[in-house]
Amino acid sequence: MTKSSNPPIQKICPLVQAPLSSCHCVNLTSSSAEAAIFFCGEHYEKCEIYKRHKNGKIACQPLESVAPENRERSKP
Repeated sequence: MTKSSNPPIQKICPLVQAPLSSCHCVNLTSSSAEAAIFFCGEHYEKCEIYKRHKNGKIACQPLESVAPENRERSKP
């Protein structure tokens, strides 16, 4: 088995611990995995969701406050 040449992620988005209903890591699918890996990893400061949340311009609820049956409908 060969070692991976990919460096370990140095930092992750602070929202991953309590994601918003619109976060890339919520309802992860094969079509959203690339964005989640990129934006929820080291590049979270480039994420529009993170930037809007940080600037107080996002009106999304934290995921734990959204009932499971309404999570998909709460996405922007």
